[in-house]
Amino acid sequence: MSIEVRNFTPSDEALNVSIYSNIQFDLVGLDGYTIDITSFTIDITTTSNIDEDTHVISYTDSSSEVSYSGNSSYYSFMVNPSVPFDEGLSVTVTINVEGLDEVSAYALMEEFESSFTTSYNGVISDFKYAFIHYAQDIPMYDEQLRCRSTVAPQVFDSALQRWNKSPVPKIEVNQVIVASSDTTYGHTVDYENGLINFTSALDYNDIVKASYHFSFFSDEQIQAFFRQASAVWAMNPPTGGPFSIYNASNMLQGVLMIGASTFAFRELLMSLAFQEKRIIFDNASGGEGWTQIKDLFKSLFDSYQDDWKSLLEAKKVRLPNIAAVISPSYTMPGGRSRMFRYLYKGGNG
Repeated sequence: MSIEVRNFTPSDEALNVSIYSNIQFDLVGLDGYTIDITSFTIDITTTSNIDEDTHVISYTDSSSEVSYSGNSSYYSFMVNPSVPFDEGLSVTVTINVEGLDEVSAYALMEEFESSFTTSYNGVISDFKYAFIHYAQDIPMYDEQLRCRSTVAPQVFDSALQRWNKSPVPKIEVNQVIVASSDTTYGHTVDYENGLINFTSALDYNDIVKASYHFSFFSDEQIQAFFRQASAVWAMNPPTGGPFSIYNASNMLQGVLMIGASTFAFRELLMSLAFQEKRIIFDNASGGEGWTQIKDLFKSLFDSYQDDWKSLLEAKKVRLPNIAAVISPSYTMPGGRSRMFRYLYKGGNG
């Protein structure tokens, strides 16, 4: 095998993967082979919760959902599917690439395949609604986007990612609001990466602004908070599961969400150490609004942490005590007479 796929994400047989996950991997050419980047296929195979049929989406070098960078023997790939995966289903990703060696002989790589299972988004939605709603619906007004090209700019970058689909982002070109169907400034929105793709190139001096709402946390981060809370719960005391929020009862899901909220607000507090994150939460003049937000985050963190500690202590009380009971032999039937015989024979009677 002259071409290898490495560092594939999500990992093989991963569970509870976000339905909005990107697919990332590296391609490495071995033994003098170069990678023919125009001859790759990436197939994503899923079933549907509606019709239960198998569906395959294929991507190639011409697919707008695929981006890559590197040189002739090493490339880093990212696939950003245009639609989310379905919930609670298995997803299989298959990769095929051609290579070219030093004597111009083509060699196909061994087909790479990896599978993962998507999460049930309802648990994440409940957590967002109950604990971090406003952190997942932060408004941004009139941000001036940066063009990627100085010659024929079509792609414009935002400083922030994870745009929300509701409310619909408002896009302005030279202070004029434009619709996606506009024949002059038609565009598509890459919500996950915070990008505007125009159907035709703009002039370099055109000014593009966007107003939108965005989410501070990704679904992957929320999944990490769930795993941390489940791990702490399972180890206090040990073997006191469940080991996943998705295997928990409705009541325990609520309990684990309280634990996850402590990790979320700890992350918010940590983020205020960086200037760009302070600007997001600076809602007062003079650049000091973030200090008020810090105090609010800290009070919420302390409140949820106190609740979490109380729940952990209550769990210990609920679990039955575990002990080994050893009965002396003389307490068993006939044991007392045997004990006297042992004593008599030993000269101790």
